[in-house]
Amino acid sequence: STSVPSTTNGILPAPTDGGCPRINGTAFKATDASGNPVAWVLPGQQFTQLCETNYPSGSDLGNPGIHDILKIWLPSLEDCMTACAYHNAKQFENMQNGIDVGQGGFCKSVTIVKSAGEYCYLKNGTGVNNTRGNPSIYSSAVLAV
Repeated sequence: STSVPSTTNGILPAPTDGGCPRINGTAFKATDASGNPVAWVLPGQQFTQLCETNYPSGSDLGNPGIHDILKIWLPSLEDCMTACAYHNAKQFENMQNGIDVGQGGFCKSVTIVKSAGEYCYLKNGTGVNNTRGNPSIYSSAVLAV
């Protein structure tokens, strides 16, 4: 389990990635605590990591079909991708069992904002890359299906 670091000012530290620009375009396979792939429809879920990339939600930012499924503080892009994979596994399991999962949908991409007090965002897709004039604070990953 991931513990939340203590802070003196109440602001959580910035999430990190595995080292941009070195990780740009590289693959990450989400695994459980034992090192087994997090299954969904396929045996495992693999992501392509992207530096200086952000797919913000909403029409005003060029992505009318994109929405955030979940906003959560996690310490790293790797943890964010793993959360996305677990969301998909549970979403699929619930659908198979006839449980109404609502409108959230499957997680198809993630973004972290690498600033103190910022978050991991699970997203329902990709679209227009918009880093709001500050590309170095964004890292994303896209699920390779």
